[in-house]
Amino acid sequence: MVRRFGKDVALRLDQAMGHAFEPINPLIPEETAISSAAFADPIGRLEDLKQVVRHLTERLCADLTKRGEGVRRLDLIFRRVDSKGASLRVSTAKASRHHVHLAKLFDERLETIDPGFGIEEIVLIASRTEPLFERQIEARGIDEEPIEPDMSQLVDRLTARVGSGRVYRLAPVQTLVPERMTTKVPPLAPATGVVWPKSLLRPSRLVDPPEPVTVTALLPDHPPAFFIWRHVRHKVAMADGPERITSEWWLGDQPKMTRDYYRVETDKGARFWIFRDAPAVDGGHWWLHGLFA
Repeated sequence: MVRRFGKDVALRLDQAMGHAFEPINPLIPEETAISSAAFADPIGRLEDLKQVVRHLTERLCADLTKRGEGVRRLDLIFRRVDSKGASLRVSTAKASRHHVHLAKLFDERLETIDPGFGIEEIVLIASRTEPLFERQIEARGIDEEPIEPDMSQLVDRLTARVGSGRVYRLAPVQTLVPERMTTKVPPLAPATGVVWPKSLLRPSRLVDPPEPVTVTALLPDHPPAFFIWRHVRHKVAMADGPERITSEWWLGDQPKMTRDYYRVETDKGARFWIFRDAPAVDGGHWWLHGLFA
C-alpha cells in the first residue's frame, strides 16, 4: 500500500486507528475567555501546577468581571514537551467568579495529570459562561429579607470530588406508585411547588427492589397474621389496610399493575409495609416494600 499510494495514506490510517499520534488544535471562538501560561523551563511538580492554576483563574476571573460574566464550566489543558497533552474539566452549580474557589476545584484532580518530561504550557478556558452582575446584599439602615445560604461552592467541591452524577437531591413526583414518587434533580434546582400529600402515610425507608416474604393469613383476603422475611418469622399484632395502588392510567404503554398494601406492626413493635401484587384468587405474591421508623 505504501509503495502504491505513498506514506501519507498509511500514516492517516494509523492516526485514524489511534496507532500514531495526531496533534489537534481545537477551534476556539474569539469571544471565549482564555488565560494561558507558557514556560521557558518545563514544570512538573504538583505544587507548581497548583500555583499556576491559581494564577490563571485569578486572571480569568478579572477578565470575566469586565464582561459581567461568571463561569459555569472550565477546561484546563496541559501541553507537554513531547507533544502529548492532557485536560481536566470542572463545572459549577451556578455562575461564579470566585477565583480561589475555582482553583480549588482542580486541586485534587491535578494529581491525575502525568507531566511526562515536563509541561511547557497550560491553558485555562471558560468554555461556558453566564451573565453575572454585582448586587447589593447589605445596606445600613435598610432592612431586607434574609438571604438564603449559598450552597453552590459546597456543591461544586462535592461534584469535583465524586462526580456530577452522584450529587443531586430528590424532588416529589405526582404519582402514588411508591418507587416513582421521587426523581433526581440538580442540587440547586428551583422548587417546582409539587409536594406529597400530608395525609399520605408512607414508610421512612423503602426497600428497593421489594423483597419477597412468605405470608400466612387467616382468610385469603385478610391481612397477614404471620410473615417470614429474611428467614425471620414475625407475628403480626395489628394491621391496617388494604390500600390499593394501581399504575397511572395515563401511561397506557406500561403493563397494568394492582397492589394491595398493608401497614402491619409485629408483637415486638416493628412496623412494616407489605403488599400483595394481585388478588388472592389470582395467586398474588407478597412483598415487603418499606420500613416505618
